[in-house]
Amino acid sequence: VYTLRYDASPARGGKLYAKDCASCHASPADIRLMGNEAGSRRRLVDLSNALIYLRIKRGWHIDRAGHAVAGLSDDQIQDIIAYIRQELR
Repeated sequence: VYTLRYDASPARGGKLYAKDCASCHASPADIRLMGNEAGSRRRLVDLSNALIYLRIKRGWHIDRAGHAVAGLSDDQIQDIIAYIRQELR
C-alpha cells in the first residue's frame, strides 16, 4: 500500500537526485549502506521503498545533507526512490 499511494516519476526523481543527492552519491550505484546494514550482504535494491524512505528522511542524511534532504517532501522522496530503482535495474 505504501508504494501505491503516489505515482512516482523516475524523470522527476532524476532531476531531484542531480540537485540534492549527486554531490555525495555520484550515481545510485555508488550508494553504500551504512549503520545496521553495513555489515550485511544486503544491497540497496534489497531494501523496501519504505525502508529507503526512512533512511533518507530520518537517517544519517539529516546530519550530512542537512537542509537539502530535510526540505524534500514525501512525494519528492518517492520520485528519488523511483529513479534509484530504475537506475539499479
